[in-house]
Amino acid sequence: ATAGGLDVATADAQLNAIQKGTGFTPIIGVNFHLTDMINIAAKYEHHTKIELTNETEVDDVNMFPDGEKVRADLPGMFSLGAQVSPIKKLTASVSFNYFLDKGAYYGTTDDAGEQINNETTIDENGFTYAASLEYKLLGILGISAGYSAGNNGVNDSYQSDFGHGLKSSTIGGGVFVDVGEMITINAGVSVTSYDDYTLAGSNALSETVVIPYNTTYGKNTMIIAVGVDINL
Repeated sequence: ATAGGLDVATADAQLNAIQKGTGFTPIIGVNFHLTDMINIAAKYEHHTKIELTNETEVDDVNMFPDGEKVRADLPGMFSLGAQVSPIKKLTASVSFNYFLDKGAYYGTTDDAGEQINNETTIDENGFTYAASLEYKLLGILGISAGYSAGNNGVNDSYQSDFGHGLKSSTIGGGVFVDVGEMITINAGVSVTSYDDYTLAGSNALSETVVIPYNTTYGKNTMIIAVGVDINL
């Protein structure tokens, strides 16, 4: 009986589903160019309601019924940033983002399958902060480096195999080359590390047999990017 229960609990499951939706986000921003050395900006992005529709071909997990609509909002966000150029070739920047997660719906459901708001799954609104330096070595060549970190304030009820929130920190670096006065070519790499999050659970194989287990979520991410800026 125990072996049979474990077979069911750990059996492979197939899922092939696409979720589609659209939203409209009003954004308000202000910029203060105090001097040639100092620039300060602030922005507010409104909470955006997004309703996703499932387009499902295979759903062994019974979580994505074809044609069902679910909420997956974008939270409101406050942003602040400042840029300082103490010397002509050096630019330093700092920024802070505060996400109004509790007022949004992320599609989380309760035991009855009803969608619940983020007050149940998020203890604190999330935030990120970042700092960077950019230095122009030669007339056309420059380098940059930066660091950012954040926490989304979620609790155990939020975490799942389909979506989990982890504290993170990121370091990055890049180079840029000016091609004439209108075009700049950029290349960069960033590495993000996430704190592990362990969630306790159990499988009830029968009324008297309960098997406890721990699920640990963790990952690392590397991004390599190349871009072109065109200044008209």
